[in-house]
Amino acid sequence: MAIAEKTEKLNPITVDLSKIFKTGMKLKKFTGKYFEVKTPIPHENGAKIHSGVNCQTSGDTIDKKEVEAPLSSQASPQSDPSNCMGNGKLHQRTLNPGTKYLGKKRFEEKVKQLLKEVHSATKCKKVLKELEVKLSLEIIPSFETLLRTCAWASKSSQSEVIHKLLDLTKLLYPREYEVNLGLRYYLASSLCYGGQVGEGIKELQLLYRQHPQEHKKLRDTTNFIIYYLINTGQEEHEQMVLNFVNQVAEEVGNLSPALTLWRVTFCSPLYRLQQMSESLLEEYSALIGKLDRKIPGLLKRVTWEGDEEALRRILQLLLQHQMTHHYHVAITALLKLQCDLGDLSGADETLKFSQRMGVILPAAAVGRMLALLAHHRRPAPLALLALKYRPRPAIPNPPKYKYKF
Repeated sequence: MAIAEKTEKLNPITVDLSKIFKTGMKLKKFTGKYFEVKTPIPHENGAKIHSGVNCQTSGDTIDKKEVEAPLSSQASPQSDPSNCMGNGKLHQRTLNPGTKYLGKKRFEEKVKQLLKEVHSATKCKKVLKELEVKLSLEIIPSFETLLRTCAWASKSSQSEVIHKLLDLTKLLYPREYEVNLGLRYYLASSLCYGGQVGEGIKELQLLYRQHPQEHKKLRDTTNFIIYYLINTGQEEHEQMVLNFVNQVAEEVGNLSPALTLWRVTFCSPLYRLQQMSESLLEEYSALIGKLDRKIPGLLKRVTWEGDEEALRRILQLLLQHQMTHHYHVAITALLKLQCDLGDLSGADETLKFSQRMGVILPAAAVGRMLALLAHHRRPAPLALLALKYRPRPAIPNPPKYKYKF
């Protein structure tokens, strides 16, 4: 049981071994770490140490007698159990600077209330079971456990549970709480999921104003909220998302939400959303330079869904903005889809277009086109046969490796 695994020399961890010591039981796996013996304080490592001793270990076995030895004359007055316990309350200590821990009674009341509300609203048994076991044993849950619980609750309408989890996290882990933007993005997600879209978007706007460089979790949460609200099909939500994107772009200069909104609306079959995607490109010309990293994934998704209309719209977009390096993939995907659908006239048009644009089709696309012509009892054009029987490109000789001995 590596008790002091996460501690440093100058920042000893306070644990209590009173519950893990049994008759004849010895504690092992202390590898040169410092731990400070004080009053019984719950911690996630599952161990507790009696008050008053500052110990350094070096891999040797520690017996119960050694830990419970009388205090040395050099022990500070603060390590005296009478001074630490006060009026029956636990001594507060800090794992990180500024971290304060609850008294036992207050901690148990807060935890029981939280667990009761979480249990009534959750299906995530594994995470909650872990949290319940630790809290029932008076063990402070790790930051990762609280983070996973917040992540689950953010996909539900239980914003009250999120508030309580945030308060508990801020109390136990203030440093991690600040680094992770106070976990407010989980609250924004929960508000939007629960129907309080206006409050959730305001929470997102506040996060972008306070952190203009954009945290990764904030970006992921923004993408989730945009996808979720656009797919609801409500025009009111669509307008709220558009206003949010415009405000972030104007106030912060961040176009990442606008790029996500463009991707969602561009693939939509609704005409009003397609118009929204075009207006975004007209209003923010800098978005055009960021489309390169979205086009390949967009082509794969549309091809997998078999959406011929969306493929034609992508080709129109590529022609409009002269993205010539994407012509080959887009034309090939469109031709393969038309051949699979049996659309001879459309495939013939795409074939002529590829010849006009100077795109050399791969062998798989040529084979599908020939099979479609044979199915309709049509002779294969000479241009297509030339593509089929064209000489294969010369394969360069492999490089000669110079072995170094």
